[in-house]
Order: sequence, then C-alpha cells, then structure tokens
Amino acid sequence: MVIRRVVQAGALFVVLALLCLGVLRQCSAEISRYAFAPIHAFEPALPLHASDYADPGLWIARPGMPADPAQWLPPGTVAETPGDTAVFFVHSTTYLSRNHWNAPLDDADLRRRADVLVAATASAFNAVGSVWVPRYRQAALGTFLMDGTKRQRAMEVAYADVRAAFAAFLGALPPETPIILAGHSQGAWAVARLLHDEVRGRLLGRRVVAAYAVGWPIVASRAAAETGLTPAPRPISPIASSAGSALPNRPIQPCCCAPTAAGPTPPPRPTRCCASTR
Repeated sequence: MVIRRVVQAGALFVVLALLCLGVLRQCSAEISRYAFAPIHAFEPALPLHASDYADPGLWIARPGMPADPAQWLPPGTVAETPGDTAVFFVHSTTYLSRNHWNAPLDDADLRRRADVLVAATASAFNAVGSVWVPRYRQAALGTFLMDGTKRQRAMEVAYADVRAAFAAFLGALPPETPIILAGHSQGAWAVARLLHDEVRGRLLGRRVVAAYAVGWPIVASRAAAETGLTPAPRPISPIASSAGSALPNRPIQPCCCAPTAAGPTPPPRPTRCCASTR
C-alpha cells in the first residue's frame, strides 16, 4: 500500500513538473517581461553634449585615470608597451533595475558593476593603446524585452550619450590616430550605429582599422552597406589588427573585425571575432 502511494505521488510529481515546464516554455517571454520590464513611465532626459564628457566622472576608463579598470591584467601577466591606437569601447547592459527605462549616471551599484565588467572585457585592448570607455544612460535590461515607442526612446537616449562621448573622444586625439571601436551587447549595437552614422562614407573611416561588435546580430550580407566595413574572414586579436594599422605607407581597408589587407600573424591568444553574424 505504501509503495503504491509512493508511485502515485511520484507520477503526480512528474506530471506537474511537465506541466510547469510546458507553461514556462509557452510563457517565458511574458514571464521575462514581467520580471524585468520597467514599471514606471518613460522619463524624458536632457541630452548630453561632447563638452559634458570633459568631466572625468563620465568616463569609466580613459588615459590618466587612476585605478582604471581597463588596465586590469590577469595575475602573472606582464604589461606590454601600449601601441598608438585609440580604442573606444562601449560596455554592455549592467542596469537591471525596473525603476527607470534608462540607467541613472549616479547609481553607485551600477557604477561598480560597470567597472567590474570593463575590467573583464575592455582590458583585452590595453596592449593596443589608450582605452576610452564612457558612462552612458544605457537602456535598462527590460527595455530589450519590450516593443514600441518607449523602447525606442530609451535606446535613443543611450545612443545619444554614446555619440556625444565619441565626439569628445575624437576631439581629444591627434588627428591621424588609428582607431578601434568595440562594444558588447547593447554596446555593440551602439558601435554599429556609430559606424553607420559617423564612419561610413567619411574621412574618419580611413582611421578606423577594426570594429569589434560582439553579442549583437550583424547580418554579414548587409554589413558593408550598413557600417562601411566588411566582415573579417577569420577571428583576429586586437593586437594584430592594431599592428596592421601601424604599418607605414600601407593602405588600410577596414572591416568589421580587422583590416582586409594582410597584417602580421595574430598572437597565440586571439580574442573571439567581433561580428555576430547570422
């Protein structure tokens, strides 16, 4: 009798578990939206300008900054002499709260998370040259689970900040400095837009030797038309791409991840290719 009841209880548990899995599978998008979608109305924000980014407090990383997270190195790694390329890096989404559609710039927890994330990602470029990482009013995580006007407005606020920071970045560089643009997830989306709006078809494009846009869909067949760059044929490290840009009297034809012109052999520890294609 006891065994029979145990078997019945076990069968009931299996049926309930399967039902729960079915519900989760069918309603996962709705559950995610409920868990992460902002709960307040969209709050219009005053735009930031390039001049605002003269404030060091609006940068996570830039030359001369004390305790710069982008200069982090794994234990036991010997620092290399940086190259002459400047890297503009846009970090991924770190604002998980539902209280705003865009992250407040003065959120202490958010700033700490962003610093840790930059140490883990943007530090891959610190042997290339100077690394610049702006703080920006990123769209909240829940924004990407939504559709409609509010999502678009939140993403426009984030991009406007990145675009202003990029203008400040360019203004601080010597005019012929080679440039790498890089970003992850939401940052990759912003980098792709910068390529479209600020690089494609402009003289600045001659200075952009590589763009690493990781974690955001970039359709390979449309990449050249939309960004002015062509997808790299293989994964290549930022060190190799920057070294290729530094070769004297050599034309540079930039692409999504690396120059199309043959460059030096990549080092033995290449990073993953930038373009997310499908």
